[in-house]
Amino acid sequence: MTQHPTIDAPIDWLKPSIHPAYARLLCAHMLKQGADINALLQHTGLAWHDLKQQQHFISYEQFNHIHHNASRHSQAPCLALAIESMVQMSAHGILGHGALAAPTIAQSLALIKTALGTRIAFFDLHLSARQHELVITLGQRIELNHLAEFIYVMMCGSFLDLIETASTPDLSTITVDFPYSAPVYRDLYQRKFGNINIRFNSNEFRIIIPQSLMLEPCLTADEHTFHHASHECRKLMLHQSNNRPLASQIILQLFEIARVTPVNLPTQQAMAQQHNIAVRTMIRRLKQEGTSYQALMDDVRGELARWYLQHSTLSIEMIAERLGFVDTSNFSRVFKRWHQETPSAFRQRYAFGNE
Repeated sequence: MTQHPTIDAPIDWLKPSIHPAYARLLCAHMLKQGADINALLQHTGLAWHDLKQQQHFISYEQFNHIHHNASRHSQAPCLALAIESMVQMSAHGILGHGALAAPTIAQSLALIKTALGTRIAFFDLHLSARQHELVITLGQRIELNHLAEFIYVMMCGSFLDLIETASTPDLSTITVDFPYSAPVYRDLYQRKFGNINIRFNSNEFRIIIPQSLMLEPCLTADEHTFHHASHECRKLMLHQSNNRPLASQIILQLFEIARVTPVNLPTQQAMAQQHNIAVRTMIRRLKQEGTSYQALMDDVRGELARWYLQHSTLSIEMIAERLGFVDTSNFSRVFKRWHQETPSAFRQRYAFGNE
């Protein structure tokens, strides 16, 4: 068997991790700018009809493709700054409604800290006090790479929207640290975010606010809404950790297995055995969830194939072997069925750095 070089797809980029609402908002903005929806979703494995109704998470890599395609069409120097106002707290579902309805900013942040995973799965929110300030930090579990600026600008906008909607802060007392170099259009940040203090080249994303804001009653407080939202967020977190749909459980397992042995993904019988259910039962449950084991296998192999073709220098022969295809011609036929073009044509057109 061929000895592969050490170059592994970042499996965490390929796992479901972002609520599809954010992809819908980005697509909706671009559609207003005249973009073609098929071009926006090209090579994501997503269809607009399905995405509009979808509730299960999409992957970092799928969102990265949408952002990449949107950026190519957009005339804005920074797409995140152009659409930041679309991602206010109310855009974050039940978590956003609960955060705005909290009695105080402190309780609002506590809810976000607990339930952030209901919207985005690769951040941890940390709160720490120092002197007269509260430091809000986002710890990232994966390398954000191309999406760092977009995601952090969105998060900044959401937190500032919460603070400004729920209280009457002096913006000059708020500082935001971005973990990347200042862009040439840094003045657009100041225009977008007003009088807050903006700093770049930080080692992490931080928002620093006066501690006095924490105990102020929220202008948008609603006790019933807050308790209902808190309860629903707890249910969502419990569902995500203990009661994922079978398809979601299987696709996460397949990605974990692919991390170690991409060639040897388990058979349908082996996967059913891992879940202690009969093959017939697994087929029926997956059908109820609108999918099949073969479709999930194709999703995982398709994600990995696209990643290797775009981000690695592995030959197409090596990629085919890593993904368990009998030969290169078989891989090419299947890939063309997935994407209506050959792997070599896909690599030539879409490899990052080739455009």
